[in-house]
Amino acid sequence: MTSVLVSTGMEAATGVTRPDDVEPGTASWERMRPLFTGDVNAVADGLLAGGASDVLVDDAPCTQRNLLLEALDPRAPCSPAATSRWA
Repeated sequence: MTSVLVSTGMEAATGVTRPDDVEPGTASWERMRPLFTGDVNAVADGLLAGGASDVLVDDAPCTQRNLLLEALDPRAPCSPAATSRWA
């Protein structure tokens, strides 16, 4: 049984090229959120396909509101207090 905590960072998401791409509330940030969520879903899918039994996502930086929770893979839930589960 392998449990994985994925601590995310929007700065490295697909398509991010400018500071306003990761600045909450900007039009660019809103445009990047689906791409970022897709990247996290791809990571979760790969981890689960590779044998991970449990994946938990931490939307780590800034406001912790970068991921689109309704579009996140349900097999990899997001928790604002993700690290407490793994202590």
